[in-house]
Amino acid sequence: MAVKHASAPAAAAGRAAVSRRRWLPYLSLAILAAGTVGGALSLGALTPPTAGPKASAPPAQPPPAVALLTVPSTEIPLLASLQERQQRLAEREKHLAQREEEVRLLQQQLEERLSQLASMRQELLALLEEKEAFEEKRFEHLVKVYEGMKPQEAASLLERLQEDTAVRLLYRMKEKKAGSILSFMKPERAAKLSERLASLPKPAPATPEQ
Repeated sequence: MAVKHASAPAAAAGRAAVSRRRWLPYLSLAILAAGTVGGALSLGALTPPTAGPKASAPPAQPPPAVALLTVPSTEIPLLASLQERQQRLAEREKHLAQREEEVRLLQQQLEERLSQLASMRQELLALLEEKEAFEEKRFEHLVKVYEGMKPQEAASLLERLQEDTAVRLLYRMKEKKAGSILSFMKPERAAKLSERLASLPKPAPATPEQ
């Protein structure tokens, strides 16, 4: 009897273990199914709900840069014409700038040339004044030479000179010396020279040398 009572709990434990092993595959399938359903529900929560048909929203306006690139075909010739006109204006402005630079250079060269001409004119006037002063001194010396000659000899030389030169020499001489020289000339020549001398103003009296 004692042996029968001791084996009874062991037999019950064995039957429980067998029962657990029998239900283990079904329990694993249930857990797997539960996980699959939970994942599906999670994905459904993340997916936005699909609504029924609604009124379509107006298309978004493209940004300015895209709008410029999507020009209607009817405006393309106008844009091409404007671009061509801008290009012509740019070329014209460039040409005008070049012409202005050329005019500026020509004006600068002209001013330099005028300055050179003015300088040359001053030099030429100075040379002319020097020449006139030299000729004046030379003529004064010639007058003194004729005055130092004898009247008859001076008259013979003056008759060979041009009339204008003879008049100038006689005009610069002293009146007494000029009259003596005229007296030794031919009457026709002396009369002509005397007539021209009378038409000239009387020369200013010579200042005595210091």
